[in-house]
Amino acid sequence: MDRTRGRLDMFTGNPGRATKVLLDAAESQERESPGWADGAFADAAMSAFLAGDPVRAVDLAFRAQTPSDRPGDQVELISGLIIGTALTHLGRVPEGLRMLRESAAIVRQHGLDLEDLEYAVFTALAHAWVGDLPAARALSETLVHDLRRQSALGILPLALYAAAYIQAMSGRFSSASTQAAEAVELAHDTGNSLWSFFGLSCLALIEAHQGDETPCRKHAIDALTLLGSFDLQYPRDALDALGLLELSLGRPGAALQHLEAAHQDPQTDTPPVFDGPPGADLVEAYVRSDGPVPDDILAQVESQSGNLDFAINAALAWRCRGLLADDESFTACFVQALDLHAHAGSPYDQARTQFCFGERLRRTGRRRDSRRQLREAYEQFAQLGANQWARRSAEELRATGERVRKDPAAPPEKLTPQERSVASAVANGATNNEAAAALFLSPKTIEAHLGRVYRKLGIRSRSELAASFRQST
Repeated sequence: MDRTRGRLDMFTGNPGRATKVLLDAAESQERESPGWADGAFADAAMSAFLAGDPVRAVDLAFRAQTPSDRPGDQVELISGLIIGTALTHLGRVPEGLRMLRESAAIVRQHGLDLEDLEYAVFTALAHAWVGDLPAARALSETLVHDLRRQSALGILPLALYAAAYIQAMSGRFSSASTQAAEAVELAHDTGNSLWSFFGLSCLALIEAHQGDETPCRKHAIDALTLLGSFDLQYPRDALDALGLLELSLGRPGAALQHLEAAHQDPQTDTPPVFDGPPGADLVEAYVRSDGPVPDDILAQVESQSGNLDFAINAALAWRCRGLLADDESFTACFVQALDLHAHAGSPYDQARTQFCFGERLRRTGRRRDSRRQLREAYEQFAQLGANQWARRSAEELRATGERVRKDPAAPPEKLTPQERSVASAVANGATNNEAAAALFLSPKTIEAHLGRVYRKLGIRSRSELAASFRQST
């Protein structure tokens, strides 16, 4: 009963209180029911992490991993996820990624048979963090599908958040936006403020990638306002979104304020952490604002650039080394980054690297060499709908003397989140009745939304809609 109460506190935004309840419950049963206690220790570790204490989270997760003859069980998986995630937040990124990879391997070996669906969602995210984006997408899509079929509205918003986050990491911003918007709407309808916070933060991050300034700011502020009502220390997606937005708008000083706040714990005065795309944004903000990059960050960039088993992080680290290098050595750094991007499956991150490379080439007088990088970056950004970065790429291209016909323009009328959800369901083969059941709407509402979608996109049939969505994702 205490474990149930603790988990309820944890997943409604009170992880500090949950940690005490769960730890007390685990210790009271440690002798009589060690298996049950291990599960409670794992829950306590997760709540400690959400409460902003990754050191304690690691300690409690190790307590959950008592010597046993049950390799691959639920507790081992959960504790591995928590240790790996916490270590990355503590700056021990290579070690943390190895732990996450081991947890992902447990799923591949033993399957996913978890009673605790929240941890199934975090398992999908772990696959993305270690660079296995196809597995992450497959697992998150399976979870969303199964939860829809079961009408499990309590956990569906969290699964939609994870699916949206993973799609965004893959550069599929249109489908990511649809899923994040649905996560926010369902969380609001079911009264789960914590899932609303996650969904709003993710939606802001997607809009930052797309350069949609007004909605990005609104959703990030809404998320941070919600955060103030929780005993929770996890504002990073919203602050990362604001940092990325400012960076794309050419305001690195403002970006640095948000990104430092996201990656530095003022309570422990720990240094910022280089951990994937937001860490690379932080380094870029330092470079573009002419500020010194902290020694701890430089050491992490150096370390992760040599960790070639994790292609996404290594590619980003080499991009950062290219930004930091002198005029004689930056080319080799960017070339190494692009070689790694070719295996990482993130076209947006690759385009960001090509933009930085092309910009640096132009500024050192190598205009002809810069055009290829900038042209490919521009075309990729335009295709992905990353409009601010496409605009900046076009400006750099013009500075090389190349003509650019026009900056990418948004469609005349943008689909609302609900219209995107309906369009996505129908584009993937659902009938009106099936879409209504999946989205918890009436068939007449589906029909009305579909009519508006056809008008806005200038299409007339389901086959045209399917083709349009294949191109956008």
